[in-house]
Amino acid sequence: MDPFPQLWLPVLAAAVSVFVASALIHMVLRWHRRDYLALAGEESIREAIRAGAPQPGLYPLPYCGDMKDMNDPAVQARYREGPVALITVMPTTLSAVLAAHASATAHASLACVAGCVGGLATFMAYGAGSLSNGIWMGQRWGHVARDLLDALVYGAATGATFCWLWPGG
Repeated sequence: MDPFPQLWLPVLAAAVSVFVASALIHMVLRWHRRDYLALAGEESIREAIRAGAPQPGLYPLPYCGDMKDMNDPAVQARYREGPVALITVMPTTLSAVLAAHASATAHASLACVAGCVGGLATFMAYGAGSLSNGIWMGQRWGHVARDLLDALVYGAATGATFCWLWPGG
């Protein structure tokens, strides 16, 4: 039997629980209020990016298509002059699919396994990138810590919801 049609309720409820947790974190606790800084001239920057109509992806500034070009004085000058930035243009969740596959062969309670795997997958999806952002992208460590705490809350909310509403649990 294909378990995926039965997953609509746990997936929807997990999404709602993460949304509620996120709303509380961002609107009540507000521990992210100092994580992001405003750019001077934001409107002109937005207009320039919009004019380029970029597809979703990561766009480094300055761009260097080949590492050999790093020896080019013009490329080195662009790095010295700045800004050096990484622009992310964004466009979703695999937690339920992973939980369904993991619970298909588990000997423990399917709901418990689905909750643990779904919660872990959600934690990884929301939090893993934050560590590399702290190491490689210059994100401040306080921001990384708050992102990981968010991911823990979202993972717990998803895991608890999957455990509660998992079909046959």
